[in-house]
Parts: sequence; C-alpha cells; structure tokens
Amino acid sequence: MLVRLVAATLAAGLCLSMMTALHHGQESDNPKPAPKVDKRPAKEQAQEHVRRARRLIDFGRPLLAKKQLDLALAQDPQSRDVMLWQLRLYTRSTGGAEDARKWAEALAKNFPDDYESCFEIANFLFITQPDVVAPNPGKEDEVKAALTRLKAEVEIFQELADYIIAPTETLPGAASPRADLSLAWLARASRQTPRTGEVCFLAAQELDFRARRFESFSKLHGSFGPFGEAARKLLERAEKLYRRVIETSAADLTARAALCQVLLRLGRYEDARRECDAALLLSGEDAPVTNRLNAILIDVAGATGDLELLIGRLELRHRVYNDVDSALDLSAARRIRDAKWPFDRWREYRVVFGLRGEARLQGCGELLQLQPDFLEIHLLAAEALISRAEAITENVEARNSWYEGAVKAVDKAGELGEKLPDASRLRALALWHLGRFEEAAEAFSRTARLDPEDDYARRYARAARDIAAGLYTAPDYMALLNLGRDSDFKLQRSLLESLVKRAPRFFDAWLMLGEVNFLQRFNEEALAAYKQALELGPENLQALYGAGFAAINLGDFQQALKHWEKLNALSDNYRGTRRWMRIARSALTKGENRANAVRTWIAAATPTDAPRNRKAQLEKAVEQDPTFSEALTDLARLLREEAVSSGERNIGMLERAEALLSQAWQQAEDNYAKASARLELGRVRVQLRRFESAAEDMEAAFALDPDDGTALLMAALARRALGDEAGAAALMRRLYAEVPGSILLRPSDQVMTLLGLAPVKAQGPRAVTPGWTAGEKLKFDVSISGEGEGGEVGHHRAQWGFEMRVEVAATPENGGLWKLIVTFAPGAAAAVPGLEELRLQVELSPWFGLVRNPLPASRALADAVDPAISALCDALCLGLGDSPVLPPYGWRNERTQGPAHFSGEGYAEAAAIEQLVGDNLLVRRVAARGRYAGGDPDYVNDGGRVECVVELAGARCQLRRLTLTILNEQLAETDDDVISSKLSVKLTAR
Repeated sequence: MLVRLVAATLAAGLCLSMMTALHHGQESDNPKPAPKVDKRPAKEQAQEHVRRARRLIDFGRPLLAKKQLDLALAQDPQSRDVMLWQLRLYTRSTGGAEDARKWAEALAKNFPDDYESCFEIANFLFITQPDVVAPNPGKEDEVKAALTRLKAEVEIFQELADYIIAPTETLPGAASPRADLSLAWLARASRQTPRTGEVCFLAAQELDFRARRFESFSKLHGSFGPFGEAARKLLERAEKLYRRVIETSAADLTARAALCQVLLRLGRYEDARRECDAALLLSGEDAPVTNRLNAILIDVAGATGDLELLIGRLELRHRVYNDVDSALDLSAARRIRDAKWPFDRWREYRVVFGLRGEARLQGCGELLQLQPDFLEIHLLAAEALISRAEAITENVEARNSWYEGAVKAVDKAGELGEKLPDASRLRALALWHLGRFEEAAEAFSRTARLDPEDDYARRYARAARDIAAGLYTAPDYMALLNLGRDSDFKLQRSLLESLVKRAPRFFDAWLMLGEVNFLQRFNEEALAAYKQALELGPENLQALYGAGFAAINLGDFQQALKHWEKLNALSDNYRGTRRWMRIARSALTKGENRANAVRTWIAAATPTDAPRNRKAQLEKAVEQDPTFSEALTDLARLLREEAVSSGERNIGMLERAEALLSQAWQQAEDNYAKASARLELGRVRVQLRRFESAAEDMEAAFALDPDDGTALLMAALARRALGDEAGAAALMRRLYAEVPGSILLRPSDQVMTLLGLAPVKAQGPRAVTPGWTAGEKLKFDVSISGEGEGGEVGHHRAQWGFEMRVEVAATPENGGLWKLIVTFAPGAAAAVPGLEELRLQVELSPWFGLVRNPLPASRALADAVDPAISALCDALCLGLGDSPVLPPYGWRNERTQGPAHFSGEGYAEAAAIEQLVGDNLLVRRVAARGRYAGGDPDYVNDGGRVECVVELAGARCQLRRLTLTILNEQLAETDDDVISSKLSVKLTAR
C-alpha cells in the first residue's frame, strides 16, 4: 500500500461506496441524466414535498421549506401533514403567528383527535398565549370578577392536568376541539397516546408559567391571596407531570431541574434537596443544568437556615463564576458563620442585595443599624451611591456628593478593601470621577494586585497617575479608549493627530499613532510617532519594537539595531527580535550588497496581490547577495509552492529550490535561519521523493529550533514514506516527550468548547489504547447501520451485524505496528454471504493509522467489513500513538488513516478522557465541519460530525465497547432539499 506523505489532515474513506449510495443513490453511467418526470399520484408528491420541508426546517432554511409546503398544498390541500408542517414552520422555526393560526384552526377542524395535530396545536397556543394581567386593586368590581374567573380557571386547569396524568376514554368537557387552551389540546393528545414525555412536559410548563404569574400577583395586594393558593394548586399538578416525564426518561435533566424548582416554590425543601442531589449525580460538574441546580440548593439553604449547605454551594458557584456578586455573597455568608449571627442576617442581606436605587440605600441603612459590623453592606451601599451619581448629568456638586458617599462607604468596609477586588474597584471609580487621580491610581493598582486578570485596572492606574501629573486630561483618555473601537484607520489617524497636538505628553496616544501609521505603511510617520512615545516612555517594549521595524522598513539599519538592542536588554528576544538584530547588523557590517539585499528582501515581504512581483524581488535580493540566507530560503519556498501548485511537480524548479536551500543553510548565521532553511529543504526533498534526506533535514531543523515540533512531525512522515514505521513512531514519541504542549498535539480551549468535550480533572499519565499482547485472541459483536435521505432517491436504510474475531500477531513494541488477523465467526454468512471465509491481515500504526487494509475484492464484502475495520482502527489509534496521555486530558490525533476524519478548511477535531473511575476510562473523539464546526448556519450549506466513544476497562485498558457515528448533511444544489447520511458502528467485546 502506497502511503502518501502529507502534512495536512488525512480524510478516511470510510465505507465510501455504501455512504455514497446512502447519500446520493446508486451511481449512474450517464453523468448528466435527463430530468425525471414525476409520475406519482399528487398525494405522494405532496408527501415528498412535506418530507423535504421537514428537512429544510431542521436545517434552518424556513423560507425554502415554505416553498416546498406551498407546492405540497397545491397538490393535496386536505393533507394533515401539509397543515401540520405549515404550523411547525412557526413553532419550530420562524413565521408569522397569524399565518400559523389558520393552520392551527384547520388542524383543529379536520384532525381534532390526531396525536401530532393536537400536540402541535397545544404547542402553538402555549407559545402565543397572551400574558396574564393582574386586576387593579383599586377597582373592587374588577378584583371580584378576576377572583371569580380565577376560581373557574383553576378548576379547569386541575381537571385537565389530572386527565393528562391519568387519561381515560372520556375527555373532560374543557377539552373541546374548539378550546383555545394549550392544556385542552394536550388532554386530547393524551387520550390518543397516554403519558408521553413531551405532552407531560409541555403541560407542566404551562402550569408552571401560570403559577409563576399568580405568585407574583399574590404579592401585589392583601386581597390577592387567592392567587397564591391557585399557584400552589397548579404547582402540585406540575410536580406530578414533571415526575411523569422523569418516569419516561430518567436522564431528562431539564425536567429534573424544573421539578426541583417546583418543590422549592412549594416549600418542600427536603424533597427539593433530595431531587437536586439525585440530578447532580446524573449531570456531573460541567453540565449546563448543574449551575441551575446549585442555585436551587442555595435557595433551599436560605429557606431552611442551613448555613453549611449555603456556604458549600456558594463556594461552588464562586469557583464557576468568580465574579463580583459570587465573591460578595460568599464573603457575607462566611462572616455570618464566623460571627455566629442569626441566619436571618443572610436573608436580610439578600433582600437588600435585590434592591436598587433609593430602596437599596434605605435597606443598607436599616440593616447596618441592626448589624453595624456587617462590612459587605457598605459595599452594596457604595454600588447604589455610584449608580445614583452616574444618573446625574448636570448638577456636578450633587453628583460629586454621591461619589464622596461611595468613597466613605468603601472605607467603612474596612478589611474588604484589601480582600475583594471589587471594593478597591468601586473606590477607584468614585475617586476617578471626583478628580482625585493620585488616590484613584493607588486604588486601581490595588485592584490589579487583587485581580491579576483585570487589565483595565492596570491601564486606569497608569492613566490616573499621568492625569495627576498633568500629562493629559481624563476626557483625552476616554477619547483614546473610544478610538480603539473604530476600525477605520484613516479616521483613527486623523483623531490621534489632533489628540497628540492637544496633549503632546500623552504616551498611549503617540504609541497608538505609531501603530496606526505602521499598519498603513506610513513608515516615516510611524517612526516619528514611536520616537515621541519613547521620549515619554524610554523603556516601553512595544514602542521599541515598533520603532525598530519602522526604521528597518525605511532602510535605516543603524537606528533599527539601536532600538532592538535596547529592547533585548530589557526583554531577551522580545517577540523574536534577536533574529532581526542579526539581520540589521549584517546589513551594516557585510557591505553594500548585503544592505541592498536586505532592503529588497524586506520590500518583497510587504503584502502584495502579485506573487510574481515578490518572486522578482527575491530573485533580485539573491542576485545582490547570494550569501543572504533569508532571501535564498524565501525564494526557494516560492519556487516549491509554484512547482506543486498546478498539481504536477516541476522537477527542474524543485531542483533549483534544493540548490538554493543547500546554499542557504550553509550561509545561515544563526540557528533560526539554519532551521528554516533545513526545514524548507526537507519539504523540497519530499516533493523530489528523496525521503531519507528529507527526514535527516527535518530532524536537523528540529535540533536547531524545536519551536512547535513541526519539523519532527514532518520527519516522522518522511520515515513512514520509507516504510520505517518504527522510526516514525520513535520520532512521534520524541515530539510528545520534548514538546508536550505543541499545537500539533493539543487542541485549543476554543476547539474543546466548540466540540463539547470536557476532559476529566485528574493527575498522572493515562494509557488510552488497549494493552493487547501478541498471541491474544478477542471477539467482538459488530452492529452496523446506515441511512440516507434527501434528493431524488428518497430514504434508504441498511443494517447488519456479525461476530468479528481479532488475533494479535504483533504489537507496536516490535516494529512500530499493530499486526492483526481478522476473521469472522461461522454464521456471519447469514448476515453477509461469504463473510466467514475472509481472513484479513490488518497492519496499523498507533500514530498514523492503517498501513495495510486488504479489503476483499468483492464490493459487497468490502462494504460489509470496512466500517468494522475502521472502528477497530479508531480503538487502536485513539490516543497520542502509544504514549500515555498527560493532563490536561485533551489531544489531537487527526492524522490517522482508517478512522474517519474531515479535511480542508472549516473543520475541528479533538479527543478527551471524559470519565475516569479507577482504571476504567471513557474516551470521546469528535470531529466536525461546516455548520457543526461553528459555521454560520445562515450561510454554510453543509456540515458533518464524527463521534467515537470508547470504553476501556482495567489496568490493561481492555476494549469493552466502542460506538462510532458519522453524520453528513448538505443543502441540495437545487435548494429544495437537504441530503443527509448517517453511519453507526458498534463494537462490543464478548
């Protein structure tokens, strides 16, 4: 098997012929078949349009779906499905409520006893129901009528809810097909299909919503007590409905959290706590519902006076959010515990916390009278005082009095000013507005010490010191901050020039003016601005860095070197400038030819839309000084890219590039330049199929400059091209050992979040691939299913299974490869004829995947076994080769052949250990592209997702179970359908 040497990700052709058939139907010999005439009856055609509309709605294309539904309507105006999906166009997507209402009415008239119709009508009525408005307490007749109506409504709600919980043959009278109440239609749905989770959940949501409104009404006036009792009655039914949902789906965490909230509102605190604990056992730390459950437990603790539960839950919340509110709440609760105050202090604190404006100030005063040493209350008062001051725009004296009050309030908080960043932050803000800039600088500096991630505090501290020194004014500083939000460089430049004229000692303004000019390639103006900045801040790293580049772009090597030498004395090799110092020094010491070559080379590096011009400039630079390694390397890189860009290798151009690079690395004057030349030489020799030399070049490049390990990875790929799997594996192990955090091996946090991967938090190296030994024999039950729908071929399904037997002939310790003999148990022929006669010899590298996959010549047999072989490959290539994974337990391994991957742009992939219990692991690998990889669903017309979940047991990581799912979908070129396919493979150890 020829292994292609590529540095990009490899896409596996997993069961390609079967997936193609599922995705597009069987191939035709005619590349452009004539348009088909649909001879099916109108009703069948209407159903096809409905199916297409459903797929388009799920894909997020409601307008395209509407076209399909209109076509269906023209062919079958009385179709239930047409009416149903016209309504779902609103409830599941976007659309006008009034347009949807006519479809709800049509379904109610024509299909009043159909489950789906009833449920969708109920869903529509729930979404569109008008808000409930409280009566005017000053109008006795209005209140009396409202309470009379409330009693009748609650009786109806109870009757309908009881029926949904335990339906019978006889519907309640309120469940009329003319009813305009969501619960009535849910009752009708329940008669058709009793106790479904979706009906019970929607009914519970309806009761929950109304109970919440009634609860709020009951607090408005003393005569509104019946609303509170009505709310309780509805919540009692909602509890039963949520429990029905949990009976149908024990893992429904949304319903469990809603049940906990209902129990809390009913005052059944122990029940709420017990249900929260049960839900947390299922959800784990990182589930979205966990924070909601934690908030409920905080409320339970507040209601029951359980201070230890309260503090424990507040600590967890602070670890998650780490914000101002969570810190203040935790501080207040700990103070109450340590001072042994009555628990009512916590309740009073929370009441005051929830107040705003004058009400909060009054509440703070009253609570401080009760508990003068409650320091956190002073901070709540300071917040309210600052908010009051910010609302005053004209009366400066009045505004300043509120700010003065805020400063005094923070000062009274005593020790909190040294413990909580927000205390210092509030004080600093008030002092800034009062014009007391020296004190503000000190307070902002303290904030930055307490919260090292608060970069704004550091900036404001410096600005406050500058303003106090008279370098510029506060309005000048705010003008500069606002400039940073504008991406128009031309406007920025104009405003900055005005600003530095008005405030010539404003360092940040000069620095920003230098950067803006540099980005616009006004190098002379940039250098002048950077110099002004350096007059004010002689040791500023950014200014020294920028001044050096502006100078070298102008050909002033002496000045560039001066700035960079000072920069590197302050911060060694700041942003890689040691290399640029060497280039500038060579231009000054190696004669006019080198100086001219450097100038030409820098001009070639200027962004341009014409690569041909860049090539000409690099040719000129090499002609000016044939010993200038940077120019030689860059020219060779351009030649290589040009030589392979057409898809055919230009050997002559590649050989010239090789000659240039051989000269470049010999002439290179530092390790960085040598490494760049050797790495590029290795790339060229790969194209020339000189893999042995390429590997040597890349290993040499890594030794000179390890960087992110790219050179070592490419060396390993070159070894593979030579068939040296053991050598390739050794290089990959070395890469992981020497650069364990390389971006080649570790995904970013953003990628992990995008893919929904949450690595378990633990310590120590973990093996994540089976520890099989030579001679070991294993058996797996294999279950494979595939389905595809959309386009002209409709819907296809296929499903089969068999027993797969694996004998381990060799392990990677000897030769770097797994060597497996795969056979199939007697009786497999019942699923796929001929299967039990196969004996496949599979070879794969734990780092790079399949080396040998001798699929049978029969397409039917190949299609039958290829998904199983691919899943087996996933199990053996899931980790970082055969190296134990170090924390954090997230990694990249998309270079393996055999397992399914995506390639090209717009994809993401990573793997993680997500569960760890003793020696048992659950590892999940996810790959996504297009819409599934963060692509905007309004513009990206395709997407795919691969998910592999592997359960490993024991110290030897025995493969217990593997589930592989591959999903692809795309909008049809005709914009009238979504074409999708799904392949699922399950391996279960026997």
